Amino acid sequence: MLITGCSTSAAPKAQESSPQNAFTCSSMETSDGTAWVKGQLDAFSGSDPEAAYAFASSSFKARNSLEQFIAIITSNYEFLLNLDSYTVDGCSKQGDFYLFTVSLSDSNGQAYIMEYTLSLLGTSWGVDAASVISSEGEPAYS
Repeated sequence: MLITGCSTSAAPKAQESSPQNAFTCSSMETSDGTAWVKGQLDAFSGSDPEAAYAFASSSFKARNSLEQFIAIITSNYEFLLNLDSYTVDGCSKQGDFYLFTVSLSDSNGQAYIMEYTLSLLGTSWGVDAASVISSEGEPAYS
């Protein structure tokens, strides 16, 4: 599952870079970016998609309205609105993007690992994309 800033368009090209192009984030980048990711997740867990949208990057907002964002979240990523717990596990930098690994668990006990892609313009952070890397406990479909 891929959320490109919670949109249906392709992910930023930075995510297509090879792992050897990734660099470790500084402690300040890790701390500030983690706070930004947690802010958006807290808004989702408070069932407040409008507040979560405020954490999106300016480039994401230019491509996607609040209504589009809400529709994508509620139709494809409802687990974000039913979070039980989460941890931000790490940060790496690829080009102009910061990649944060996040472990989540929803209220049904299903676990997910996501990768959040953030940008930093001056002193302003923004979520550009998020993708589900893996999930456990998904129901079996026949």
